[in-house]
Amino acid sequence: MNSVTNDPHAMTIRRKMILLIALPTVVINVLLVGLTTLVVFRQSRAGVERDMTRLATGYASRFDGHLREVARIATTTAEAVAVVPGISDEEIYALLARDVAQTDLVFGACLAFEPGTRRPADELFAPYVCRSAEGLRELNIDASVYDWYRDPSYTWYAQPKALGHGVWSEPYFDEGAGNVLMSTFSAPFKVPGSFGGVATVDINLPRLREAVGEAFEKNLDFVILDASGRFVFDPDPDRIMSGTIFDVARQTGNTRLTALFERMRSGSPGVGQADDWGAPGRQLVFYAPIPSTDWIFACRVPESVAFAEVRARAAWSIGALALALLLTIGSILFVSGRIAERVRTAAKAADRIARGDLTAPVADSASTDETGELMRSMRSMDNHLNDLVGEVKLVSIRLTSTASQIAVSSQRQEASSATFGATSNQIAAAAKEISTTGRELVGTVAEVDRMAGETAELAGTGRARLRGMEDVMRDLDHATTSIAEKLSAISERSRAITGVTTTIAKVADQTNLLSVNAAIEAEKAGEYGSGFLVVAREIRRLADQTALATADIERMVRQMQGAVSAGVMEMDRFADQVRRGVHEVAQAGAQLTEIIDRVNRSTESFAQVNQSMQAQDEGAQQISDSMAALVGNARQTMQSAKEASQAATDLESAIALLREAVARFRLRENGSSA
Repeated sequence: MNSVTNDPHAMTIRRKMILLIALPTVVINVLLVGLTTLVVFRQSRAGVERDMTRLATGYASRFDGHLREVARIATTTAEAVAVVPGISDEEIYALLARDVAQTDLVFGACLAFEPGTRRPADELFAPYVCRSAEGLRELNIDASVYDWYRDPSYTWYAQPKALGHGVWSEPYFDEGAGNVLMSTFSAPFKVPGSFGGVATVDINLPRLREAVGEAFEKNLDFVILDASGRFVFDPDPDRIMSGTIFDVARQTGNTRLTALFERMRSGSPGVGQADDWGAPGRQLVFYAPIPSTDWIFACRVPESVAFAEVRARAAWSIGALALALLLTIGSILFVSGRIAERVRTAAKAADRIARGDLTAPVADSASTDETGELMRSMRSMDNHLNDLVGEVKLVSIRLTSTASQIAVSSQRQEASSATFGATSNQIAAAAKEISTTGRELVGTVAEVDRMAGETAELAGTGRARLRGMEDVMRDLDHATTSIAEKLSAISERSRAITGVTTTIAKVADQTNLLSVNAAIEAEKAGEYGSGFLVVAREIRRLADQTALATADIERMVRQMQGAVSAGVMEMDRFADQVRRGVHEVAQAGAQLTEIIDRVNRSTESFAQVNQSMQAQDEGAQQISDSMAALVGNARQTMQSAKEASQAATDLESAIALLREAVARFRLRENGSSA
């Protein structure tokens, strides 16, 4: 019997609860929070990317607004010159000075007239006002400065002239005029009857951020690229118009940057990634096109800065997870400890009951949960088991007495069955002798019948054969005497059979009585005597069959006795007749006719005797068959008695085992068996 284990390494219910509840809870929470954090991180990242994309679009729109304002200045100036074709040079310079002063983004303004309109055809006239350290500077950009009319590299004049509308030029270095990197918006104008020239406004690209600084965040890192990848603006002035984004990609070995620029010039805003572009580490690049130009605004933000808030949210989520897990594990430890203590108390009570100690009652529990229900069930089991064991002890004592009685009855029945078997064997032997004697009598009667016929024939031959017939009559007298003796023996054997059948009937009655007593005792034994009850019923059935067979034998013996008595009477009468016939044959042959008549009558009597003997032979054969069946029943009765005895022995062994098992229980003094 295993006791409650105290092994510190055993898998207790508390450890199982921790293993089966806390661990899955931790795993599920980690997975849920991990998935939630991942989803939140991705959603936050997507939100940041959307916000930054909108921010880039907003900045690009702001740039576009400033550039459109600059373009509007040039367009307004062109329209004014077209309306007032006779404007003087002083008014032109004053108009250009007002254009420059309208916004800090404008570096300079110019009116380039078509040669031959205000000056001779071989003279270039382009009044220009620009910013300088001393203030506004006025000059005429003629051929001595650079030939903007014939040099195809200066597109700010030729392109609007050819297109007929205002355009932004490619960034260039204005050597000789402003000596700065700039981009120019040129708006064409007309004089009466022909093309008059272009009005231009220049923006200083290196000072682009300073010019629109109030519209941007102070730490915003952005670049402006043209359609070919050249830097229109970069925080590093040396890179403006001196290189392309492809050069940066080659220098840093960042092939991702090339693919990013291909997406930039697709004309749609978006977001991408770049490594080591303008700063070490990975950068998030948010870009948007500037609609009024073919330029691209790109804002670079370190990924750590862009996703700082996202990482903070993830950190808070992980912290909340850790706190929730600590609280969950603490709760599980507390609850499992309470449950384990109650289960341990129940286990100790169950172990004590398993060892057979029912002396101490199980403590009651006021708890309404499953552990309290378990303790109440253990208490109820202890009380019921205490009463049950007491009752079993009493029943085992009664079963011991019953088993002893069954064993004694089985021994008596076995002895009676043995006696009955021996008697049945004697009866069977007697029946065989009767059958043999009957067959011999049938042969003798047939022989007597034959001899009587011969006697009648001899009597017919005459006196000469009288002596021979006298001898035959003597033989007939001896034969009838022998038949009478054998019939007497058959009568005596029949009376012996009657005694045997009486004994068999008594044995059957006693067996039936014993089976009834055994069945009563088996009923008292309850389920322990159920097997013996079946045996007792089988014995009773065999006893009933034996009684029926005995009645049949008695009936056939009575019939045989009647037939034998009739045969004896007939044989006695026939013997008297034979003797008288012999005497008469000896006296005179005159009575031969009467002898022949009597012989004939004797033949008829012999026929009756023959029929009686055949009936006797059949009865003897039936007696022999019945006795054979009776012997088989006697053997079955003996076997059943042995089985009943063995069942009684098994019952005693079972009772001994039951008493031994019950003896291990110690009951309370106030129990039912105290």
